[in-house]
Amino acid sequence: MTLNSEIVMSNQAHLYLANLRYCLSQNKLFIQSSLKEQAWTPLWELLANVGTFGLVIPKKDGGSQLGYLAYTSAMMELSRCSPSLGLSFIAHADLCINQIFRFATKEQKKRWLPLLIQGKALGALALSEQEVGSDALAIQTKAEKVKG
Repeated sequence: MTLNSEIVMSNQAHLYLANLRYCLSQNKLFIQSSLKEQAWTPLWELLANVGTFGLVIPKKDGGSQLGYLAYTSAMMELSRCSPSLGLSFIAHADLCINQIFRFATKEQKKRWLPLLIQGKALGALALSEQEVGSDALAIQTKAEKVKG
């Protein structure tokens, strides 16, 4: 038995990545100054206009449904432009948007996915406790589902 290890990306994903590369190359100074000044709103709107934040989200939920290969390729392109931009993209697109898509209620999805995918809100993940800081393995807090 042989495994086909070839991964094929759709033509639409290739077009998206070409558009992203062009956008990054044409806006390098803007991106660098936005990162330096921590001016996330215009930067996030620029990336949202290219379609960067809903790559793995189904179209019915406001995403482009281009898949994880397009997502990984976008992460590489953004990181090539700026490592901090790549990491910020991961926090926004995966740690926030994807988790809301996977685990949120319908109401939460309806409220937050459009704003996050359109770059009108900045997503993140907060992970901290007073006694252990951001050591995820040492966190003691537990959630319990209660009625009501």
